[in-house]
Amino acid sequence: MSLAPSPSPPESSAPPVILWDVVEEHFQEADFLWTQRERSLRAPDQSLADVAEGDEYRLVAHLEGLLHAGPRAAERLLLPALREGLPGEVAVAALCLLASEDRDWSGAVLSTLPETEQPAALLAGLALCPGAVEPALRECFPALETPFQAQVLDVLAFRRADPGALLESTRTRDEPAVVAAALRAARFTHPDTTLALVGRGLAHGHPLVRDAALVTGCIFGHREAWLRCRRIVEQTEPFPRQALMALAMGGEARDLSMLQELLSRSDLRDEALWALGFAGRLAAIESLLTWLRAGEPAAAAPLALVSGLSVEKLMVPSGQQEDAPAEDEPESGAALPGPVMMKGTVLLQAIETWWKVAGARLPTGGRYLCGRPWSLESLLTALEEAPGPWRPGLAWELAVRTRGSIQVEPRAWSWEQRGVLGTAARHAPRFQAGPFARFMSA
Repeated sequence: MSLAPSPSPPESSAPPVILWDVVEEHFQEADFLWTQRERSLRAPDQSLADVAEGDEYRLVAHLEGLLHAGPRAAERLLLPALREGLPGEVAVAALCLLASEDRDWSGAVLSTLPETEQPAALLAGLALCPGAVEPALRECFPALETPFQAQVLDVLAFRRADPGALLESTRTRDEPAVVAAALRAARFTHPDTTLALVGRGLAHGHPLVRDAALVTGCIFGHREAWLRCRRIVEQTEPFPRQALMALAMGGEARDLSMLQELLSRSDLRDEALWALGFAGRLAAIESLLTWLRAGEPAAAAPLALVSGLSVEKLMVPSGQQEDAPAEDEPESGAALPGPVMMKGTVLLQAIETWWKVAGARLPTGGRYLCGRPWSLESLLTALEEAPGPWRPGLAWELAVRTRGSIQVEPRAWSWEQRGVLGTAARHAPRFQAGPFARFMSA
């Protein structure tokens, strides 16, 4: 799958006839499919293959149709859409303009960033652009206002690009959004720079910055970042999702016990149940089963991750799923998704049947993930098969356990994600299978 336009015609040839109704249909369909792909990436019933073979496949076809139309379509449709279009239109316009091989539109696109009504959509299209836009991003960065600077750093992190000197320019800044974005982007720069930023982030008072420091710090084996995860849960600091996930994935028995104790708190129960699904250990599964048997629908999605069963086999929903309540939650461009919240009637037969067999096979200290014994291979398989809400957490654990050697961006094009996953064999010797505390030493 590619976004390459057709070769340009010889200069002496007459301009090709453009069927504008066809081009406009490409644009409308691309707008619709962009929005659908965004939803599919978050849907609890859509795997990477589902996204790739469905909305993404058709989206790429319409994007290529727009690229074939060349500069005249860019000037007539795409450039005007940047300023006043709907989010999908803005994203598609930015992506196609920057993917064009007929002309360099990077200046025109980035100059629109302060003016467009949909800056996040513009940058989302830019993030998925196949061309080398990093130099243009670095060049425009100093002149941008604070929110845009944070978003540009997140685009560089999305593209796994070294932000270079841009991080130095944020060293004296204190705005939470910029500091947090710098920490996320620091995953792809020199380790000395990264670890210095992590230390600063852990000392920052804002939860957004703290969590970004935890995310990047654990990937680089920063021991203080790991210890801070424990303190956040022990002291019940606000917004503990990142710390809960870290303890579930990489904690020892006492860490799992702390998570289980939180189940008695109604305000943290959904978050604790969600984290326990990533733990996949005997005690975690038994706790999830206890709550599901008690009729708690929030235990269904975590058990789906553990068992590999679909959520539909564990409950009959009475309405649409929704994200976990985010009231008063700090804004974050890279926060791990919260619990899949669904109301409905709990179903027990499928999970009880699975657990009767799987429970007898689970060794002491073992884990289950998507119905398989936990390993590097099952983690890689889960990143292919698990639905959208689970994949960012799984990708983060893979990055932590490979010390950043394998960093998958769950919103990237499917073929790019699979390309990164395909390097797993080369990096397998770096994979750390034990508790995080054993390899957090930086």
